[in-house]
Amino acid sequence: MKQIFIDANIYLSFFDSNKPELKKLLNSLLEIRNNLFISSQIVHEVNRNKLDVAQRSLMNHFNNLANIKPINLPEHLEVKSTNLKNWNTESNEINKKQKELQKNLEELIHKTLEEIMRSDDKVSQTFSILFGDALEASEEEMQAARHRKEIGNPPGKPNDALGDQVSWELFKKHSINSAKIWIITKDSDYYTAFKNRIYLNPLLYNELISVNSNCPSIFCFKSLAEGLKHFNQDSLKKIDNLPTEEELKIITQEEFSDSETTVQKPQFFPIVGQGKLTYMHLPPGFNSPIHYLNYLRAFDSEE
Repeated sequence: MKQIFIDANIYLSFFDSNKPELKKLLNSLLEIRNNLFISSQIVHEVNRNKLDVAQRSLMNHFNNLANIKPINLPEHLEVKSTNLKNWNTESNEINKKQKELQKNLEELIHKTLEEIMRSDDKVSQTFSILFGDALEASEEEMQAARHRKEIGNPPGKPNDALGDQVSWELFKKHSINSAKIWIITKDSDYYTAFKNRIYLNPLLYNELISVNSNCPSIFCFKSLAEGLKHFNQDSLKKIDNLPTEEELKIITQEEFSDSETTVQKPQFFPIVGQGKLTYMHLPPGFNSPIHYLNYLRAFDSEE
C-alpha cells in the first residue's frame, strides 16, 4: 500500500537548488520510502533529465558571475579629496580575482556534471536506494494509460510521451485501502492553484475515491517540505529525520519562488549574415539571444 505520490519534477528540484536545507529532506524520504509510490516511469524521467536540470542551474550561477563588469573611474578627474587611482587599483584586483573564480567555477561545474552523469553524486546515490523497488506497469495498465492519453484525461500533456498516465494508473492500484493519500507535485496537469494552495483535478480525485471503498482523505501539495510536514503530523508514521520548523520554512519559500522545473526543448533564433538567414542554437541557461550574444562577445574579448 502506497500513500505518497511524488511527481518526477519534485525529485528533479534537488538538482536545481542551492539551499543546503533541502538536502536534509533526502534522509526524510529514505525514512518513509516504504510509503512512497515510485514507478519506473518516474525513475526514467528523473534519470534522463537530471543532468540538463543541473546544467541549467549551474549555468545560471556561472553567468551571474561572468556578468559582473569591471569598473574604472576617470583618474584624470582626481583631486586632493579623492583617490580614484587607488580605487581603480583595488577594482582591478577584484576583477582579477573574479576571473580566477570563474575559471575555478567552470572546472567545478565540469566535475559536478560528470559525477551526475555517472550517478556518483549524493542525490543520485540516495535516489538509487529510493528507486530500488520501482513498480512496473502490466500490459493492462499500459493499455489503460494509452486510453487515458487518447481521450485527453489528465495527467500528461498531449505532445509528451506516455509516462504520467502510466504512473497514475499504477498509483490507483497501489493506493487501494489507504485511509489517507498525499500527492506532491509541481505539474499543473494534476491540480488547480489559488494562493499557494492546490486542489486536485476533480477527475483524478474521483478516480482515487472510486477505487477506495473507505473514501480516503486526499491531501495535495506543491511543496515537498509542506507535504512531508503534513504527513508527519497527520499519519501514524513519524519522520525522525525531518528538518526543523525553520528549515522547512526556508525550503518551502524556495519551492514556491522557483518556477516549475521542466525540461526545456532546444531553442533557435535567426541570424542574418552575408545576405543569408541562418539559425543559431540558444543553449540552456541563457534567457534570450541578446543574453547569449553578450556572453560570446565578453568571452571573445577575454581571448
